[in-house]
Amino acid sequence: MAPGSERLFDSLGHFGRFQAFVYFASVFQAMSCGIHYLASVFMAVTPNFVCGIPGNVSSVLLYNSSESSLEDIWTLWTSTEDYIVVQLENGEIWELNQCSRSKREVSLDLAYEYNANKSLFSCSDGFLYDDTKWKSTVVTQWDLVCDREWLAKLIQPTFMLGVLIGAVIFGDIADRLGRQRVIWFTSAGQFVFGIAVAFTFDYYSFVIVRFLLAMDFNISIILANMAGKFSIGVAFGLIYLYTAELYPTIVRSLAVGSGSMMCRVGSVVAPFCVYLRSVWIFMPLLLVGIMALLSGILTLMLPETLGKPLTNTLVEATEMGRNKKSCSEKTPPAHSGAALEKIEMFGQETVSTEK
Repeated sequence: MAPGSERLFDSLGHFGRFQAFVYFASVFQAMSCGIHYLASVFMAVTPNFVCGIPGNVSSVLLYNSSESSLEDIWTLWTSTEDYIVVQLENGEIWELNQCSRSKREVSLDLAYEYNANKSLFSCSDGFLYDDTKWKSTVVTQWDLVCDREWLAKLIQPTFMLGVLIGAVIFGDIADRLGRQRVIWFTSAGQFVFGIAVAFTFDYYSFVIVRFLLAMDFNISIILANMAGKFSIGVAFGLIYLYTAELYPTIVRSLAVGSGSMMCRVGSVVAPFCVYLRSVWIFMPLLLVGIMALLSGILTLMLPETLGKPLTNTLVEATEMGRNKKSCSEKTPPAHSGAALEKIEMFGQETVSTEK
């Protein structure tokens, strides 16, 4: 630790009960944020499904395999293009697809192939879902499939849109009213809406509460994915740390909020980039990788903040940017000059006050 910083801590106090309380409170809040960010990965899963049927099933047929219930047939399901043939207790035979169903006009022996007339119906009796892995998701609870599938895809972008708006609004408010009030307000909002989302009764209330919650906040393949996720996580953190060091105090919260806002723009757009795999299966990953590479290269053009005191005014920030051209010169340590003089003065005032 730098001598100037050590002197400052000697006056203010080192790591104690208060610092520990603040640290662990922040840790639990960070864990809560991570849970909410990743929640849609689990809550919005779409399991295998087919149209519901208007009656009780007596037998089920998929390909050449016959079972007495749908629960036993899901393990044979290999493609969404497949259909399931079911025979009801009243003798009717139905072909169940994912977004439609058809009734066979001639009820002969139960067979998978059928070339006679059929009557086509919509899925007015709901849907049947494979619950062998997922007992319940928002998709199965509110039938967010077929023509309502786009609603399920909006869950995560809507959450990120809330984070985007919250970053801009509360970043500016923090500069005007102070950080403490904003932190208390947003933390309380995260707690309240985080609990309220568990008691939502329909899709729209669920999305609204999640939006408000967001405002208040093979082996080689696995290794490659984990390495990529690690790198993205590091870059995500640098957005906040580096931005806070680049901008002066008077606009620091707004600057960090603006950086966070641009992150949310990417988060809103990212789920729709998955559709580019229809062009080329690696297109979404290639697009994200190229954008990350360009961002890293452009970051090298920003001024160095190592060993320099945080700027307080726009003039100081501008001067720091101009001094980037003379990077070959030795940068004075953060505790020298005016910075050290301020620390010493602050320490003397603190000691005199204690006396």
